[in-house]
Amino acid sequence: MSLKVNLRHLAEHGVRLEGELPVAELDLGVEDELIHLKKPLHYDLSVELLHDALLVTGLLVLPLDCECGRCLKKFKTELKLAGWAAHLPLEGEEKVPVDNDCVDLTPFVREDMLLDFPQH
Repeated sequence: MSLKVNLRHLAEHGVRLEGELPVAELDLGVEDELIHLKKPLHYDLSVELLHDALLVTGLLVLPLDCECGRCLKKFKTELKLAGWAAHLPLEGEEKVPVDNDCVDLTPFVREDMLLDFPQH
């Protein structure tokens, strides 16, 4: 179950996507022994069709179970992208893939979550 939006549903008005995405679907490839991904990504997104592009905005929250690198105490934190936005072109060189009138938002969410991931 990936995070997909159907372009036909956007023809008349924007769409709101809210729910959870299992960590396995994100395929973050995190191999840090001190960070454990046990809970799903929570998302609350608005998707709008802008002429030849999609505008996706909203909130992404990924709970993390961590261990301190110094004292090894366990603690919980979260990656929270409160003002997340993505502009996804539907035409041109950088257009996003469309499969059965659907655009998969998962790769774009994955990329921004990895950029915000704790370094240590």
